[in-house]
Amino acid sequence: MTKIVIELDDAEFKSLATLLDGAVRAGGLRAAKEALPITAKMEAAYIVAHPEAVESDQG
Repeated sequence: MTKIVIELDDAEFKSLATLLDGAVRAGGLRAAKEALPITAKMEAAYIVAHPEAVESDQG
């Protein structure tokens, strides 16, 4: 496994998420299956960086 670590500001993170979402929509089920682990890691990283966003979504 290759591990790549990058730092993104909020705008860059949202742009990457939007780009990935568009690729999944254009690529169909196969692309979605391949992208799922990546999007799960992105979501987890966002939650760690912004716990207040999760709290406001739940309350």
